[in-house]
Amino acid sequence: GARMLHIHVCLCMLNLQSQMTEFEASADPLQEWLNSTEVRVQESSARLHDLPAKRQELSKLQVFETHSDMVHILFKCKICIMVTHGAIC
Repeated sequence: GARMLHIHVCLCMLNLQSQMTEFEASADPLQEWLNSTEVRVQESSARLHDLPAKRQELSKLQVFETHSDMVHILFKCKICIMVTHGAIC
């Protein structure tokens, strides 16, 4: 009855939490790389005095930001697929 449903929901939540922890651990190296790359690009940009070079540096940062956004979207899709196909529960 209700108790079994509660247990099932708790198990599903624990499984989801485990999946999220695994994803966060796998995303940490990427985030560190993005952060260090952003710092390097900012340092490089600070040394630039002409507008075209600054635009090129900005473009690099936008590519890195887009990559980070894609990783986040893929994670959300993975969770949706797992829920849809019952892999979480």
